[in-house]
Parts: sequence; structure tokens; C-alpha cells
Amino acid sequence: MSDKVFKLLGAHSTTERAKDDFYQSSPEIANALFECVKAGSKRNDLYAEGLEETVIIDSSVGTGTLLEPFRYKCWSLIGYDIADRGYKFVSVQDWLTVKEIPNPRNKPKVIVQNPPFKLALEFVQHSLELLNNGELLFSLHRIQFLEGLERFENLYKNKYKRPKYVFVFTKRVSCITPDIENKGQNAVCFAWFMWQKGYRGSTQIKWIVDGEIR
Repeated sequence: MSDKVFKLLGAHSTTERAKDDFYQSSPEIANALFECVKAGSKRNDLYAEGLEETVIIDSSVGTGTLLEPFRYKCWSLIGYDIADRGYKFVSVQDWLTVKEIPNPRNKPKVIVQNPPFKLALEFVQHSLELLNNGELLFSLHRIQFLEGLERFENLYKNKYKRPKYVFVFTKRVSCITPDIENKGQNAVCFAWFMWQKGYRGSTQIKWIVDGEIR
């Protein structure tokens, strides 16, 4: 399969793969995340005082794009990454080795992430382990993350591990890749998956339309 076709399918050729699977989130993806977090925390008692009393953690922070819309709008921002890519508040550590998130004031947490593709399932599972009941995880995935026997057995089969919402982009969005030129147009459908720790109801679908949640 040619590199051009790989790009159109939203994939990357083996010769072009970014170091450490680092694919930076676009501002469009980050701004949509902010709206999803507002929608997902609404009518949740933990977040009754608003996002300004919330700690936002990015498990693979990169240059901090996903956290940018939350700056000055929440209690604190925390980033983790396996490398220092220039974000001011980064702890250089493999997310899968993190045992506890520092939170002296015990503010409600929200984990956000655009995880490495090959470790997406592990990132979701580990993130859920680090949350308290009622707290939220937002994870960016291709819509195909809903399928697959391994994900069903490890996530969706357990009613406590099913996402509460799947926020689907109604138009195709792409990740900005710092070290890859001429990426072409993305042909993959992405969605923000939201888990609420302890939730045991059905998964609901919502749509992201021009930055608004519907």
C-alpha cells in the first residue's frame, strides 16, 4: 500500500512513523475536548463548583495542546510524558508506571489523553485505575475503538468499564505531526470517549458539530 493511501486512511507508513508514536493533537481537537469536558461534567456532583475547582491531567501531554483550553480555567494542570517536549508542567514518566497523582487539596480529577495508538487500551485501563468514583476520563480514539474482541473482553464486557459518552466528530479531523510533512487529508473518524469511574449505565452517543456538543 502506498504512503499516499496510508495517509488518506489516517495511517502512517513504517518509514514515516513518528518517534515514540508522538502525534500532536490539533487545536480543533483540543477545543472540542474542552466542550466535551464541560458537557460531561454537567450535573455531576463532583464538579458542581465548576471546572475552576478541578485538576486536569494529560497522560501523554506532549507540547500541552490538549491542556491549552483549560489554562486559567481550572485549579491546576498536570502533564505526564515519556519525554520532555517543552510543556512547562510535565513530569517525565511513563504513564503506565504512575501509581498515584499528586493532589494535595483532593480536588476532583479529569484525565485527558491522546494515547499512543499501540498502547491505547492499556492507557484507558490504567487511567481508570487512577480515578476515584465519579471522576472522568476523556480519551481520543478512532471510532473503530468500539470494535475488537480484546477491547470487548477487557473493557466493554464489564458494565463498570463501558464509556458513558462517545462524542463523535461529524467532520474529519487530523493530528498535527511535527516531524512528518505532506500528511494529506485524514480519512479517519475520531471521537472523544468519556468514562465516568463507577458508571454502570448504557453508552450514549453525542456529536461534535462545529465545536458544539449535540
